[in-house]
Amino acid sequence: MTAFPNTIPAPSMESDAELIDNSIKSDEVNGMQQSRPQYTRQLRKWTVVWNVMKATDVNTLLSFYAQQGGGSLPFTWTDPDSATTKNVRFNTNLSLRQISYSRTLGKLYRVSFGLREV
Repeated sequence: MTAFPNTIPAPSMESDAELIDNSIKSDEVNGMQQSRPQYTRQLRKWTVVWNVMKATDVNTLLSFYAQQGGGSLPFTWTDPDSATTKNVRFNTNLSLRQISYSRTLGKLYRVSFGLREV
């Protein structure tokens, strides 16, 4: 399995992690609700944000995104909170916004995307 490019620096502290509810629920006629686990694994999803990313790193990320077919192919990624390797895929669009230009660093971008554990 392909790995997320290790040349791209770690994301900003603004990034979020979220547990996905794995339960199936059904409402009863009397107002009660029954639920059970749909599967045994508790999956996660992340919103990954870089407040500042250099154009060279953006190009690396864009190439990797295209190589993965957007969200079609899974890859390995290191969760910055737990430092463990997860199998994930992109689950949102890759968002790029040019925020600045520096004579020494070139174009600077704010970058964000979502990942979902597979």
